[in-house]
Amino acid sequence: MMYYQLEKQKLRPAPYRGGVLGIYLSVQFMGIFFLFIPRLEELPPGQVGDVMFYTWSGLLGLTTALCFSCFSVFAAILAAKLVVGEYCGNGAGVLLSYPVARRRILGAKCAVCCTMTLSAAALCNGMTMGGMYLVSRLFQTPPQVDITCFPLVVVLVSLLAGVLSAVAGLLAAVVGWKKRSPVAAVVGALLLVCCTANGIPFAPRHILWVMLGMACVFLLAATLLYRVLVRGIEGMEV
Repeated sequence: MMYYQLEKQKLRPAPYRGGVLGIYLSVQFMGIFFLFIPRLEELPPGQVGDVMFYTWSGLLGLTTALCFSCFSVFAAILAAKLVVGEYCGNGAGVLLSYPVARRRILGAKCAVCCTMTLSAAALCNGMTMGGMYLVSRLFQTPPQVDITCFPLVVVLVSLLAGVLSAVAGLLAAVVGWKKRSPVAAVVGALLLVCCTANGIPFAPRHILWVMLGMACVFLLAATLLYRVLVRGIEGMEV
């Protein structure tokens, strides 16, 4: 816990808080825009098909995909700062000479990245859906509820979105360290988002199971690659 607090104190919180706020406002605006798409298309009354914008599950899939995409890049930036920038920068010699196990310091850095990303992404997704619900009630444009216990599903999906985003940051850290470039970490996160984000809203009514499957795959990949990162940093020479 001590190393976690020390790593957290290294960060200047203001830019990251501003980034989280900017992501939330952007996703919230897009979510409200999604609500009014059926009105913009001027569909005949009663014509509600199994379409992405007409059900709460579809809207949840879209906003979750946006949150995952944005916070994956956010996590990659954190990882580039805490891991790639420090272990591949000019201060690496000082960092590696600390009389502390390198594994513990690396674990603290990754924990800071993961906890900040998970909490921010989960909160952002949950608040976005809450804001969309209030707007839908205010303007009398409620989408169809096609999932039982939908509020609980929103909470669980938001937490899984945070997990996926945090793990994406770890994967980006490995890419950046391998390439010895913070920019490579961000590019790696962008490529990961491009390959996987579309899978989140693919089956809206089964979004919880889809995200559970994605989380299992992501966590397995992160576990394997994290071991590679640990061995590589433990083998670095001062």
